[in-house]
Amino acid sequence: MIVVQIPKDAVLSVKSSSVSSAVVASPVGHEAQLSLTLALYIEIAKGPSSRWHGYLQSLPTRIVDIPILWQTEDYFIDSADRKNALRWLRGTEVEKDLLARVDGLTRLDELHNYYHEVAEPIFDIYFQDSPNAKCSLHGFYHAYSLVSSRAFLVNAYHGLSMVPIADAFNHSQENHVHLESEYDVCPECGSLKECVHDDDPSPGSEDLEDHFEMVCNMRVPSHGEVFNTYGETLSNAQLLLRYGFILDVNDNDQVLWDIEELLGNTPEHIMRAWCSIDIPTETWREHLSESGLVHYHPGKPVFNMDCDGRVSHHLLLFYAMLACVQLRCDVSLVDIADRLVECEGLDGQSFTGVVDRVIAEIAASIIALCVRRQVRLGDPTDEIDALDSTAMPLTHLAMLEVMSERSILESCRAGWSELLVLSRIK
Repeated sequence: MIVVQIPKDAVLSVKSSSVSSAVVASPVGHEAQLSLTLALYIEIAKGPSSRWHGYLQSLPTRIVDIPILWQTEDYFIDSADRKNALRWLRGTEVEKDLLARVDGLTRLDELHNYYHEVAEPIFDIYFQDSPNAKCSLHGFYHAYSLVSSRAFLVNAYHGLSMVPIADAFNHSQENHVHLESEYDVCPECGSLKECVHDDDPSPGSEDLEDHFEMVCNMRVPSHGEVFNTYGETLSNAQLLLRYGFILDVNDNDQVLWDIEELLGNTPEHIMRAWCSIDIPTETWREHLSESGLVHYHPGKPVFNMDCDGRVSHHLLLFYAMLACVQLRCDVSLVDIADRLVECEGLDGQSFTGVVDRVIAEIAASIIALCVRRQVRLGDPTDEIDALDSTAMPLTHLAMLEVMSERSILESCRAGWSELLVLSRIK
């Protein structure tokens, strides 16, 4: 069922904006976010003369509380709350994202560089005959926070865009509606049908030629709020980073490591051993399906613990490979996986074979991994109940994220510790 049809000419993108000839549109990534921010900022500054003025009046007038802007000194929010929240985020997945660098720059560095080198000059030229229009970093922050928290990737022509009506729905994992659009349109003119830019003309659908649709994917309860989804796999860390909120319960929560963190200063032959593993991924789905300590993760290697504290099969394989190298034993990784599942189902028996020693080494390594991450996190258990979440909302959000990550690590640590105790692996 169609809930609403949104005309394509209502969409605000770089290509549909007043500065389409001056702003370079990027298809995806942070550059797309920055270029749309500039387009939106200029439309906001135009006031009633912008053809999106009515829509823009519906947007929040304050900066949306996304963590990247908690780091700025001229951010117009309570300084104590912001600084306290950042302190609690130390060691979390959120901080990891904030500190991540591409070509030596964090995302905040990229934002500042874009503002000074691109946005400010274009703004000043566009409004050179409007002395009352003043470019400010605060105004750019405001537009950036709106793009971060409300924009959609709609198609190959518009790319990342502000979509009226669609951005009015809140997020839920049990969403009632979703935005439906045909991504593969002409990137030059946006046509869904055959156009002069086509190398290989083919019939096109006219159903979505002039509009996007919000479509129901489940029954909407009477007098209840209608929810959209901003992404079916987003963790609370990702929701906080992009949208400034978290869910009470989120099955997508996880704690992540990259291969460099795991390798540390280990010798090069360890890396060669890891890269030499060549076993079809579907093998692990079959052999680990009964495990309560390991979850199968399809696709490229992901080293994580899920919301239940189960390690990814990639993380298990890494430590299995490492244990085999350290113990100087030649054991099949598949045999290790099978034996692990068997050990999980046994209680009170001693296991002393070679494979069992490998499993004991794996368990010790995973427990140590949990401990190393836990010591980097604060512990808000004794403070969160006494905190005034109305007065310190950002601190409260940060504490909840810390508690979620600590819970994952503790669950994982407890599971592997119990395996060692109950199975008496030596």
